Amino acid sequence: MPPPEPQSAGTAGTPSTAGHASTGSTAETAKFASTASTAGTAETAGTPSTAGHASTGSTAGTGSTAETAEFARTASTAGTAGTTRIAGLVLAAGAGYRYGMPKALVHDAAGRSWLQNAVDVLAAAGCSPVIVVLGARGAEAAALLQAGDDDLAARKTALSDSAPAGGMGQLSASVLVVQAADWAEGLSASLRAGLRCALDQPDLAAIAVIPVDVPDLNAATVARVVSARTATTDAPGAPASMAAVTHDTLRQARFAGRPGHPVVIGRSHWAVLIETVTGDTGARPYLRAHTVEQIECGDLGTGVDVDQPR
Repeated sequence: MPPPEPQSAGTAGTPSTAGHASTGSTAETAKFASTASTAGTAETAGTPSTAGHASTGSTAGTGSTAETAEFARTASTAGTAGTTRIAGLVLAAGAGYRYGMPKALVHDAAGRSWLQNAVDVLAAAGCSPVIVVLGARGAEAAALLQAGDDDLAARKTALSDSAPAGGMGQLSASVLVVQAADWAEGLSASLRAGLRCALDQPDLAAIAVIPVDVPDLNAATVARVVSARTATTDAPGAPASMAAVTHDTLRQARFAGRPGHPVVIGRSHWAVLIETVTGDTGARPYLRAHTVEQIECGDLGTGVDVDQPR
């Protein structure tokens, strides 16, 4: 592996985007207004990479749109004891050595930002806030999110036009941008930064984690994992069967039996993960050591992450 790139932006106390407030934690946090639209991507906690796949721009509203809308209506009631919300977490701090540039800066063939798509997917599935961890060339990546805010109307229209008759998920979410000072230490540094930010939100029950480099991830996949409803659980026409997300939840998407994203992690696991994750493996060792509910999503996408341009 090549030596770590010099960090161009995103150290603690160094504003990544002018005018955003910093926090007193190990990372700087800024809040935008953002929205949901096209399908996302990622770079996260413990998924086998598949190099050489073409970037695709699937739409956040595609897949089982009724399933997505059902979760978006119920996401605010997840959890226990007054802890009600499910956040989203996009890990996008890496330098992308194999890809040749930070994946937070990559656009697909249609010109859509992988980073903005990842935020949109989580927001469309009802996750709020969406926490985005940046690092390598973090100021440039944060600027893409700001540009996405400026293009809000067009992105809402694109999502609305592409959604089938079943309806859409949530169209907006708060976005918290965290600049991880230690991003060069690997994926675990990004995961720690994101979970620390989540701990500052007392009403969060769980967090849905995705990386920035999974181009065909869609909101229906995120909604299925959060709701724990599989494609074969319900008989045709039967009422939705929604499994509650609690502080103890551990769930992971699978694609034809292969582990993927999102990974939904309940609040009771966050502190332990912050203290124990190391290197570039993210949450993988922790998930292997615990009982994780596996949710098959192969009918909704491939779940592959893109390591190299094609």
